[in-house]
Amino acid sequence: MLTLEEKLNYCAVRVNEGSGCVYQPGGTNDYSYVLTVKHNITANSHVQEVQDIIVKRGNDLINVLDRFYHQELDVAILKVGYQGDTGFNLAIGKSIKDEQLRIFGYPKYLNQGIIPIATDITCKKNLERDPNVTFELETENPLASFNRPAAENVIGFSGSGIFKYIGDQIILKGIFPRLNDAEAAHSKVIGYHLEPFNQLLRSSGLPELIPQHLVSFEFLYSESFKLDVSVLNEQKISPIRTQLKNKAWDVVQSDLVPDGIKKHFKQKLLVDDINLDYIDDELLWRTWLEFLTIMNILKEHDLRLSDIDDIFHQYCLKYSNTSKHWTTLLKSELANSDYKGLKRGSKVIVQTLHRPDDDRILRRGEIPPNIALTVDKSKFRIDMSGSPLDHFDFIHADYLYKDCIIKKLSNFENLETPDEILGALRVEYLKLFSNG
Repeated sequence: MLTLEEKLNYCAVRVNEGSGCVYQPGGTNDYSYVLTVKHNITANSHVQEVQDIIVKRGNDLINVLDRFYHQELDVAILKVGYQGDTGFNLAIGKSIKDEQLRIFGYPKYLNQGIIPIATDITCKKNLERDPNVTFELETENPLASFNRPAAENVIGFSGSGIFKYIGDQIILKGIFPRLNDAEAAHSKVIGYHLEPFNQLLRSSGLPELIPQHLVSFEFLYSESFKLDVSVLNEQKISPIRTQLKNKAWDVVQSDLVPDGIKKHFKQKLLVDDINLDYIDDELLWRTWLEFLTIMNILKEHDLRLSDIDDIFHQYCLKYSNTSKHWTTLLKSELANSDYKGLKRGSKVIVQTLHRPDDDRILRRGEIPPNIALTVDKSKFRIDMSGSPLDHFDFIHADYLYKDCIIKKLSNFENLETPDEILGALRVEYLKLFSNG
């Protein structure tokens, strides 16, 4: 797995005398993008031709295939040769006020040696200047120093990615074009949201900035339904895994794609629907592939995009990036999440980074009183009176595998056909999702 530094150094490139950010559009390995600013590829008041644009990672030259630029904004995208499979998908998001951000690129004053040195500026979002287009950032330290004015300290940073760092994960929040005021700004800089870049891509007939695993469930298929068991039980689990993978392939072949589901449900996909930083997490979308597969088995037909709303009246899938035990979310996040449209008795499937060994299902009305006493009723978002904890069953996603399959392997013994295995799976899921 790549470190934070390795990911940043993959993304950051030199574009002429400025910087750029590599982004791999989903669904293709024919080319990659470099997001940058128009003034980096402008000379003598004219945008340069492809052959005159120099893009480098370190000392390695990157082949520029085409360039696209915004007519009004200082926004440009270079189509370059495919930059290879890095083993990570660059998440994207919109910046929110006061969040900690970093501008990572190639300041000219550091590049005195043979190999350019990339570095960053620590800052936070200050205010929205032009909605969906530009925002202002305030740097942690003054950009001016005793021997260099602010403008000199940021020369070369133009076109850099604006990132949020979370451990070894990076989320691209925008692109840095320039200082707010080149003469006077010692701590204020401007950032571009990613929407102008998507606007440019749409107008150019190119794929938008969407992580690969949101384009199609096919990119998540190989990681689905691993169902890890001891070597003693591998022979028993293997035919069950095969049938689940076959049903998952039916989902891959349908009109259901992660990006379509994301656009349809938006914040409803998350436990904490205020913070959207994790909406592109691969674990969320791999769980969706497995959830839809189980729904296909339960409903005995293959779901289409038109079925999704009906499903969400009875079941919903909520994701949290927490590493804590999922039941700790009951006191606030899960109680205050958005359940509009869910009927009484609905099942809320919760996926988290933490994989619990106990307490994987909590039936409605069984929540301990000491938890109910700490819940803020003013924040409930349901279509009925009372608490969500009184009306819905909460089930951790692990229950769908450990308790319905792995702990029930004896129920699948001596089954010889795909239909028999799928029938036995359906029985287990009907028990779980019943209103009893």
